[in-house]
Amino acid sequence: MTLSGADLGYASILSYASVWAMGEHVTRVTVTLPAKEAEEVKRLVAEGQYPSVSAFMAELVAERLAETEAQKYFWSALREQVGELTEEERAWIETARAASEQAQDYYASLDGEDTA
Repeated sequence: MTLSGADLGYASILSYASVWAMGEHVTRVTVTLPAKEAEEVKRLVAEGQYPSVSAFMAELVAERLAETEAQKYFWSALREQVGELTEEERAWIETARAASEQAQDYYASLDGEDTA
């Protein structure tokens, strides 16, 4: 497959989808989304950013599973370094993580807005 410069932003999605479409064992799953999110996913597919709704969902699930594994690794490595954390320490870490995610979401929401 030859990619143009415009394709480079989603080349990994296209290669993942082509591997997925070439016979990797798949299972059909029904997902219910709020109408707004479902329409947004369909718009991304229509714009060519994803080859299908299934490809979008497969990537999303793969990313979330990777995040879950990374979190397991983080907690395991932390436990090895400092021992078991107290509930208060865990709560502080989770609060800091949530605040970081909120900040990332906020700045992502500004992307594309005229802030001048």
